[in-house]
Amino acid sequence: MIFLTIITIFNLLSLFHYIYACPVSCLCDEPDKLATCNSEQLDSVPKNFPWFVQEILLQDNNIKILNKQTFPSRQNLAKVSFKNNRIETVAEQAFVDNKNLKALIFSENNLSKIPTKSLEKCKNLVELHLDHNKLKALGVNSFTQLSDLEWLNLSNNQIKQISGDSFRGLNRLKYLNLENNLMRAIGAVTLSHLNRLLSLDISNNQL
Repeated sequence: MIFLTIITIFNLLSLFHYIYACPVSCLCDEPDKLATCNSEQLDSVPKNFPWFVQEILLQDNNIKILNKQTFPSRQNLAKVSFKNNRIETVAEQAFVDNKNLKALIFSENNLSKIPTKSLEKCKNLVELHLDHNKLKALGVNSFTQLSDLEWLNLSNNQIKQISGDSFRGLNRLKYLNLENNLMRAIGAVTLSHLNRLLSLDISNNQL
């Protein structure tokens, strides 16, 4: 009987740890549904966030690669910030389990191309920040699956070329920031289908 009681207590403690325990390098706030893992010199994304977490801040770390299933089985995840890391590569299946993501922040990283295949899994994305990276061109259908996207920040890159179909599918886009790049021209067809656009910033280019 005592042995069974001990097992029961152990199982309950394990369940409690699974539900509420926060990764060692993070602080988890249940009322705010937030996990903060900033400035911890992390070189990989922590695992096993508590069930209640919907927003994760991983800013000011040393992460270079986002592997397959970065946040496994986290359907409730709504926002992630990777601001000021060293991210160069985003696996094609990085966000395959996070189909309800609303905001992704990749500001101040080392991306040299749009992670189009990775973003295709984030069909509910509303806000995407790719500013202060090393992007040099926007290819055909770079954001084609992001039909709910409203805010796209591509400022402070090295973008010289934009394909005529780069923004194809962004039918709800309202804010587009392309300031501080190296563009010499933007074709008329490139922006012609952005019917809901409220703000376009192309300042500090070579137009």
